[in-house]
Amino acid sequence: MTEVPNPFVQKPDPYRCSRCGFCLAVCPTYRLAPREPDSPRGRLVLLSSRPLSPVASACLDRCLGCRACEAACPAGASPARAVQARATLSCPSPTGRLIAGLLRFAARTIIPAPGRLRLALRLLHLLDRTFLQLLKLFPGQLSETLALLAALLTPFAPPRAPRRTSLLPARTEEKWRVAFFTGCLMESALRATNDAAIALLRQAGCTVVIPPAQTCCGALAYHLGDKKTAAKLARQNLDAFAAAEPYDFVVVTAAACAVHLREYPELFPAASPAQDAARSFAVRVRELAEFLRETAPPLLPAAPGKVAYHESCLLRNTAHASALPAVLSRLPGVEILPAPHLGCCGSAGTYLLRHPDVALALLDAEVAALARTGAATVVTDNPGCLLFLRYGLERHNLTGKIAVRHLATFLRAERQDRQ
Repeated sequence: MTEVPNPFVQKPDPYRCSRCGFCLAVCPTYRLAPREPDSPRGRLVLLSSRPLSPVASACLDRCLGCRACEAACPAGASPARAVQARATLSCPSPTGRLIAGLLRFAARTIIPAPGRLRLALRLLHLLDRTFLQLLKLFPGQLSETLALLAALLTPFAPPRAPRRTSLLPARTEEKWRVAFFTGCLMESALRATNDAAIALLRQAGCTVVIPPAQTCCGALAYHLGDKKTAAKLARQNLDAFAAAEPYDFVVVTAAACAVHLREYPELFPAASPAQDAARSFAVRVRELAEFLRETAPPLLPAAPGKVAYHESCLLRNTAHASALPAVLSRLPGVEILPAPHLGCCGSAGTYLLRHPDVALALLDAEVAALARTGAATVVTDNPGCLLFLRYGLERHNLTGKIAVRHLATFLRAERQDRQ
């Protein structure tokens, strides 16, 4: 069995910086604007200054949180984690503060409530392109942010799907008992992906348990500086999955959620019962590709051929392992075409809405790199990356030439196993 790194054994010290500069080459925002305050080590210096000027706040706020600096640092520093650990998100402009406030409201009241989230997605779908034109009436960055949000989400009309069964037996001899984390956006906008993943797990000999009381992982609230909401959602998930014991793994189809679930212990006081429960939960979390690499079930691609892949930067940089290409390399009839590693597609949770100019610059570079591979299919492991890459292909008139698919839907499962 391949061991997935435990993030609590070698926890980096965010401030253990020797100023060697190894982080400069891997920081996506420094590549775009090579200025020291926009570098990881520069942000550590800014964090130690008081009070923060608007310019310093803007530099800190431009951190994507991809944690490429953490993976590259020989001294074990993590500037990105230090930036995220701030008490609040400090947006320097009034428009930035308004957008951050709206996103915090959504992360607290809409996204964790499946009914409200599905209603919001249906309203966006009904308004469709007309809505995009109306958004131009708003001033400046707010117009750009709302238009980007609508372009990403208007294609989706959440289906009126039946409530999920909480216990689904393995289709073959049971090898594992797996608790499935459905997620918020993945379950509402990309439910077919979760369906495909559950079918794959059952075919691989997993009995799948789906805790009915689970909710959003809380990553969006945490990255927006709302630590109270993040801790509240974490406690709800810990209780929901405790009620589903016993199980061997928690399987997640969203790479960003998997990373945040593994870091639940950091949300609670040291040595508290809540932190102990979070540790027991976190060490069993696996993103789908990690689980498939670890358990190695027989797999078949839905469409053999030339494939490029796009890994979530957050998962790659924290797990220090490449599960997605490892799984794809096992598939018969699939030729993997490597694309240059550019760091991040620009999605990064709500980052694309708070900094659309930076996010679109990163997206354009990523789409160009993927197009140069000549692959007809791009496989990814994260819903935010999937939606943003699809938007990028549309933006460059490449829709129809390149398809972006989640790993779960790229792998073939027998139709009768889908739920």
